[in-house]
Parts: sequence; C-alpha cells; structure tokens
Amino acid sequence: MRVPTYNPADCFVAIDFETANSSRDSACAVALITVRGTEIVDRTSFLIKPPQPEFEFCHIHGICREHVADQPAFGELWPQILARLEPAAFIAAHNAAFDRAVLLACCETNGLIPPPLSFLCTLQMARAAPWRLNPANLPAVCQFLSIPLDHHRAESDAEACARIVIAARQTGIELDRFIQRPDSSGGSPAPGVIAAPPPVRAIVAQLDRLGELKSQRDGLAAEKEARIDQAVTPEVKAVLAAIDAEFTHKEEGLRVDIEALEAEVKAGVLGYGETVRGKYLSAQWVSGRITWDRRGLDGYGRQHPEVLQFRREGSPSVRLQPLRRGNQEPEDAG
Repeated sequence: MRVPTYNPADCFVAIDFETANSSRDSACAVALITVRGTEIVDRTSFLIKPPQPEFEFCHIHGICREHVADQPAFGELWPQILARLEPAAFIAAHNAAFDRAVLLACCETNGLIPPPLSFLCTLQMARAAPWRLNPANLPAVCQFLSIPLDHHRAESDAEACARIVIAARQTGIELDRFIQRPDSSGGSPAPGVIAAPPPVRAIVAQLDRLGELKSQRDGLAAEKEARIDQAVTPEVKAVLAAIDAEFTHKEEGLRVDIEALEAEVKAGVLGYGETVRGKYLSAQWVSGRITWDRRGLDGYGRQHPEVLQFRREGSPSVRLQPLRRGNQEPEDAG
C-alpha cells in the first residue's frame, strides 16, 4: 500500500483531553479544533461524565465531579466527536501518546471503534529540528511561538496545539515525518489497541531520559535552596522573588516533561508486559493491585498479627521506582 504524504492543504483536527483520574477512560473534557490549511474553521469542546466517580486531578484542570454530574457520557458524545474526526487527514496532539490512549480507552469502554487516523505529536516535533526546544512542554513551545495559552484548559490546549502545527506549516517544516500512521494492514484496529509495543531498548532509553530529568529537577531544587540561603536579609526580598520566578519556570518545564515521559514509559511497558530496568529507574509491570486479606487467619492472626495474606486483582499496571546505585535493585518504597 502506498504510504500517504500529507500536504499543507490537508484538514486536520487538534485534540486535547483532560482526565478525572489516572484511568485512561476517565475523560472529563475534550476539545477539538479543526484546521484547513492554516485557518481554524471550527472550535468544539465538551464536558464529559466519566465512568468512575473518582476525581484526582481537580487541582490541575479545575474540573470536579459536580461540574460533570449532568453532562453526557463519552458514548453519547461520540457521534459529534466522530463527525469532526472523520474528515481529518490526521489528528494533532501535544504528547499524542496520552491523547491517543485516552481516545482509544474511551472507545473501548463504550464499545466503539475509533477511526484509523494518524496522529501528529507536536511535542516530538518541537524537540526536533529546526526548533530543537528543550523543554518542549506546551507552555514552553507556546512561549517560543508567542501563542496564548491557558494551560490545562482543553479548549486552550487544543487551539495551542493547532497553532503549533500552523506555525510549522508556515515555516515549511515537513510534517510527514512526525505523523504516526495507524496499522498499515488495512483493517480497522480493534477497540483499545494502541500500537505494537516499542522495542525494549527504546523503553530503556526513555527510562534513562526520565531519570536524567528527575535528577535535573532535584539539582534545581538544591541549587535554589543554596541561592536562597545566601540571601537572608530583608533587603534581598526582590532578589528572592526573581530567583523564585526563574526556578518556578524551570521546574514547571521539567515537571510537564517528566509527566509526559512517565505516561509514554508506562504505556510502553504496559504493552511490553514485563518489567524493564534502566540506569536510574525500574518500570515494574504488575499483573494487578495488591490487596491484603485476613480471611482464614483469624485464629493464627491473633497470635501473629504480622502475618497477612495478599492477592492481586484488577488490571495490569506499571510502577516506576528508583534503583539503588551499584546493584540495580529498586529502592524501598517510602
């Protein structure tokens, strides 16, 4: 089958999901921005009632359970979402691995089959030539391109992503090399199937990069404290404020990059199905949650309360743990 080439006249849709919790099917908001050429022709956004009641990320996006209690579920909104996706040559997202996983998980939960569309990741594009941005989180790219942003608001994030692609088109950047195509076998993907798992070496490289980012974050924190300790008099309050602003910007960039890379690593290891170890971190694949159970231990447990049974239940998950230097074994969780 001929591999398609995407041209600047193609219609595309920029998408952004916000999730209520760590479950990929917990979308509580979605925004879709339709672009033809270099012009935005449609802006659409929805609040979504997720299938679970738990809201862990209210502090990030400001959406709480009461905001979506009377909103439709993803399955009810799907005809409207699909109508905007189907004409697109590709879907754009900043950290496309996350938004693609949310889209597929929501479809799987609702018994829907998503269209076999290609995804363009503006995070990867911003890291590459000619921009070579680092960090390449959405606030950093928007600052570089002078794009307005109200971060973690789906409408603003999706439009910012759309404008990044528009800027790339206007700059003459070849988008084709950043587009991840669906399975080329010709058939529609089964609901929930994201892609073949990446080679283990790629996951190790991501783990190493994640460890480096966390090390940089810790180094920034230590340097910040040292700088503050040198400025302890009332006269240096202005200096302290400037230092705090400088490091807050750097720390936010690292935090967003770390969260994005953690999501990519976990998705890769979850598909790989085995624990992967890098130089700094171990991505431990576990078959389910551990829950403690005293059943059958009532009599013995009264004399030996330290004895507990445990079992695994629920869906597989991935846990990231730092490694002890020298022996490459995970540190105790603390």
